[in-house]
Parts: sequence; C-alpha cells; structure tokens
Amino acid sequence: MHDQLIDLLISGTIDTLLMVGVSAFVAFLIGLPLAVVLVCSAEHGIYPSKSLNHTLGWLVNITCSVPFLILMVAHIVTGK
Repeated sequence: MHDQLIDLLISGTIDTLLMVGVSAFVAFLIGLPLAVVLVCSAEHGIYPSKSLNHTLGWLVNITCSVPFLILMVAHIVTGK
C-alpha cells in the first residue's frame, strides 16, 4: 500500500511538471514575439504603429482577463 502511494505521487509529480513545462514553453513561444512587436510598435518604438499596437494591446488585455472570468463563473456556479 505504501509503495503504491509513493508511485502514484511520483507519477502525479512528473505529469504536473510536464504540463507546466509544456505550457511555459508555449507561452514563451507566443509571448516573446508578441512582446517584441508591442515594444517595437509603441509610440516611441523602432516602428511606431498606433493601430497595430492598439490591436495587439487589446488582445493581450482580453487574454489576461480570461482566467479571472473563468474563476468568477466557477464561483457563481458552485456558490463557494
């Protein structure tokens, strides 16, 4: 019984680290180019583009709000 719990704990830890690693890698691949484009297209950037910067900034702000909205809906649904 004790060995099964340890094996389950190790397996769960490896699965969790794998999911976090893949998520971090995908976020890095998407986030770094997006951040570079936002900085370069800023008002005093290398290639100022108000429309591009505004659109990408809006997309980033909406995307950052999604986890909060999910938690808010879950809180309302479960009542906790």
